[in-house]
Amino acid sequence: MAVSSAQYTYANDYSGVLTHISNAVKHRTYTCPGCCEEMIVVKGKVKEHHFRHNNATCSYESYLHNAAKNAFYKRFKESIDPIALILERTIICKSKKKSFLQDDSISCTSLTEAKYNIRSLFNEAFLELYDKKTGFTPDVMLSNSDNDSKCYIEIFVTHECSEDKIASG
Repeated sequence: MAVSSAQYTYANDYSGVLTHISNAVKHRTYTCPGCCEEMIVVKGKVKEHHFRHNNATCSYESYLHNAAKNAFYKRFKESIDPIALILERTIICKSKKKSFLQDDSISCTSLTEAKYNIRSLFNEAFLELYDKKTGFTPDVMLSNSDNDSKCYIEIFVTHECSEDKIASG
């Protein structure tokens, strides 16, 4: 699949649904996911199809951030397909032989990939919901209505997640 060079390939339709330019219809109303201003469908014969701001300009960072956040949220809410979360985990060996060595400089650890289906762990998703327990408002909060499990989804364009938010679990 070729990578698109068009800058604005997504916009929200009249009902707030994130829409790819290939599914957009000329002369319908679309708004920018970043600034909420009107966008125009451009489907000419020369340039690659895209959306263009009518009169406004917005930060491309805001556009990407909001489009990605809404795309993830939509996928979680509307699809039943698994959504993989892949993390690097440190495995610490519990070998009895190591305890006999009495040398703390000897390390018995390894990194391994852990893969989870977040759909099987969480059944609810919320956009920018304030978490009273931590005081944070993640881009998307996943939770499980059967227990207290939560997962923050943060969309990273140029500003990384704060250390406090990462440390909150």
